[in-house]
Amino acid sequence: MVDRDVWRIAAERLKQGFERRMSEATGTMEEVEKLLKSSEKKLNGDDRKTARAYMERIENVREMGERLQTFLKLVPTNPI
Repeated sequence: MVDRDVWRIAAERLKQGFERRMSEATGTMEEVEKLLKSSEKKLNGDDRKTARAYMERIENVREMGERLQTFLKLVPTNPI
């Protein structure tokens, strides 16, 4: 009984912490994306390449967050 409670609490804390951090990161990534998109036309060749690289990284982080969210949905909160 105690082991189940500990597991449930740990799983919930893990999920809540992840969701909070992803929410914060998502907001920041959206702001950076807007800035990059709005300035992309004004950038020269090298700066444009750098901006696109950042956009790719942002997309990679977003995809990783989605995978982690899927993983956390699979973590049982009530183990047998």
